[in-house]
Amino acid sequence: MRASKDEQKKQDEWRQLYSDLCIRLRGYFFAEEVWKWLNDAQKDLLGGNLENAYRKSGLIGMWHRAYSELSREQAVLDLADHLKLLDARDYKMWSSYLAGNDGLGASAVKTAIAQRGLVLINRSDPAAFWDAKRIPVDWVKHPSWWSFLWELAVVARTEQWLDERRFDDSTSWKAVTNRKSKLTNHDGFPTTLEDRIQSRTGKQHGYRLALTVDRIHLFHVVDGALREMTRRR
Repeated sequence: MRASKDEQKKQDEWRQLYSDLCIRLRGYFFAEEVWKWLNDAQKDLLGGNLENAYRKSGLIGMWHRAYSELSREQAVLDLADHLKLLDARDYKMWSSYLAGNDGLGASAVKTAIAQRGLVLINRSDPAAFWDAKRIPVDWVKHPSWWSFLWELAVVARTEQWLDERRFDDSTSWKAVTNRKSKLTNHDGFPTTLEDRIQSRTGKQHGYRLALTVDRIHLFHVVDGALREMTRRR
């Protein structure tokens, strides 16, 4: 019973700290400082303009998109550390706390990315990685492109072909081919991944991702935390 009370106290302390940090990180002057730290690819992902990116997502949202392998809570903690809003001891303590909770998902994502395969994170602000590099596509702006890539990866884990039946009843095969074409023709989509997408025509039309199961990692949100989807045999 004692341990349960201690755990609840820790959760309450974290919630309070998280709330306080979210308020403190609203300042635009912080966003100006953080913008200097981002590389060109990250800035492009955010639209290439600080004011627009801040207006759309706020500083926390910007950082979370730029470093999408992190949980949102860890993103807040990292921002606070970089901006000297926390001392080193508190940062280490709360990072360890998150690593024992929602942070487990973020750790798994980092491990998957390092394996240089395809890593997809399905959440309100999706992210995709290939060959240990982020695919610089605005998935929020192009949800149909995301649904195509996600479903392509899902069926690939059971060595199946993707066709219009994986989508809603209003989606035609022509619409699916259009999604694939627009996605793979996007400047940020890697040609080495495009080369892995096989196609077939006729009555058995479809697309297939030519990757072994161990090179596909799919993450989704379960009870507020990132978890990898179980591989089907």
